[in-house]
Amino acid sequence: MRVLVVDESAERAEILRAALLLAGCEVIASLSPPLALLKTIEELKPDVIVIDTRLILDAVNQKLSERKLVERAKGLLMKSRNLGEEAAYAALRTMAMDRKLKLAEVAQKVVEAADLLGA
Repeated sequence: MRVLVVDESAERAEILRAALLLAGCEVIASLSPPLALLKTIEELKPDVIVIDTRLILDAVNQKLSERKLVERAKGLLMKSRNLGEEAAYAALRTMAMDRKLKLAEVAQKVVEAADLLGA
């Protein structure tokens, strides 16, 4: 069985690699995500992929936190500027593009400003 190991910890990946070798598996690569994961999968065509799921739940939690922040900022803009949802989102996007920042960073600034002003 050809196995691809994906883990950010080189030490943990090596322990897993050794155990898989003892079990008769062929470890074809060991990666730190997300470095070209899809490309590596396409090239090596492993039978099994072992991934540290914390890497996936951390990324998902980060995205969820950012989304909540954007929603809060959008709500503040809708209320303070009497905007619709699409217009508030467009204002956030425009500000992010103009300042070369991520949408979540701009949302954080809007929320912080509103907190400072007591909104």
